[in-house]
Amino acid sequence: MSSVFKPTAVTIGIALAVLAQHASAQFYALIDLGSLVPNSYSVPHSLNENADVVGYSYAGTGAHAFAWTAAGGMFDLGTLGGNTSYAYGINDQQQVVGYGLQGSSEQAFIWSAATGMQLLGTLGGATSNAREINNAGQVAGYSQISTGKSRAYRWTAETGMQNLGTLGTASSNSYATGINDSGQVAGFSNIGPYTHAFRWDSAQGMQDLGTLDGGKSYGKAISNNGSVVGYATAGGVEHAFLWTPATGMLDLGTLGGSNSYAKGVNDSGSVVGQSDTATTAQGFVWSQAEGMRNLNELLPDAYGWTVEAALGINERGVITALGRDTAGRTHALLLAPLLDEQPVAEEPPAE
Repeated sequence: MSSVFKPTAVTIGIALAVLAQHASAQFYALIDLGSLVPNSYSVPHSLNENADVVGYSYAGTGAHAFAWTAAGGMFDLGTLGGNTSYAYGINDQQQVVGYGLQGSSEQAFIWSAATGMQLLGTLGGATSNAREINNAGQVAGYSQISTGKSRAYRWTAETGMQNLGTLGTASSNSYATGINDSGQVAGFSNIGPYTHAFRWDSAQGMQDLGTLDGGKSYGKAISNNGSVVGYATAGGVEHAFLWTPATGMLDLGTLGGSNSYAKGVNDSGSVVGQSDTATTAQGFVWSQAEGMRNLNELLPDAYGWTVEAALGINERGVITALGRDTAGRTHALLLAPLLDEQPVAEEPPAE
């Protein structure tokens, strides 16, 4: 008899339903999203306001992009004709972006249930990659140009790919990793011998967000109010940061180890990512009020999973995360906020 908890659409719905009444939750229900092939791996990347999750999972011949919904579970988004595809962003209309192999070349795609995978093209080079999509259907990513250098882009259905330039010179590279509903883009670019995080918008162009110690910084996600998170060098190590126009770049610290990396942020200023502890890397959630918290300490019952990294957080505080179980499997997880008071853990139902 197994004691592994396998939540149903009903139990998932119950866990998500409490969000409307408990916005400031501190503890989470853990939901294993499974994998495309039994006893295989899955890796999440992003989620939308409905808590639909995208990422990739082994599908028999290689990694395939997936989407997961509470009603339908995990399903394969297919490929561009090659063996592999990877999903990185999803909006509230369930449009998904990522990249797949076409021949030996990485190509950015946009997917919807109506159209399947469609190519986004390139900026004149051989490869492209899509990283995030907003609710207007605008996409952020990066593409090679004719010289082989990489350029951050913003794509729309009307205009195609727009080259966003760099912080440096023509020989520099730039990479877009996030986009908000206003069309502002976050990412990072070479500038001289360094790499700096940037925020781009159509009015001001590419803005250098600076660093923590004069070294390197990397922007990874952007909220609808224009806050950017990522990580930067900090005295020989790397620390997660939160950048706002009012405060500049704020060091978020660590969970007691050397390094930390911010991966996602919502409009309330909650940040998620991964941090070293004294012994291992684990997922965190950070807020201005409570600082950095280890997500593994906020799970009344983890059902044998350890949260190794948190990748995204939506406006309801739902988190998508990467976990490892006692058998060594890595799966995409969903962490749904519970009551402010820590609930008493119940025994999982037997299979």
